[in-house]
Amino acid sequence: MSRLQVSMGIDMAGGLPYTDWAKEQVAQRSVDASKADPHAYCMPPNFPRAWPLPQYLKIVQTSDLVVILHEFNAAYRQIYLDGRPMLEDPNPTWNGYSVGHWENETLVITTNGIRDDMWLDILGSPITSAATVT
Repeated sequence: MSRLQVSMGIDMAGGLPYTDWAKEQVAQRSVDASKADPHAYCMPPNFPRAWPLPQYLKIVQTSDLVVILHEFNAAYRQIYLDGRPMLEDPNPTWNGYSVGHWENETLVITTNGIRDDMWLDILGSPITSAATVT
């Protein structure tokens, strides 16, 4: 098991910078022994939690789109490269709404529209629809 599966902030000094609300969420989730963890119920492995999971990924890229296919529960993520703007209030989904652009040889992806009930890791670190991840 990847260390990041346990704690997404394991390599950060002091861990993830939780707000008071997030600290309460993690504390409650640890009391419940992860019974509410969406992953325990075979729900799709939301971004960014899917990255440290051991299942296979397949990446398909065209000039306008990158699709990441995840072996667990047939999950997928779409990243639009066609220059469209980021949606301001997308319908929240498992993997959010992503647009990307190239900066030299680096693909920069911005994602919003992530569901409120997602966990970043086994500890229950929350992520909500207010998040934007780059």
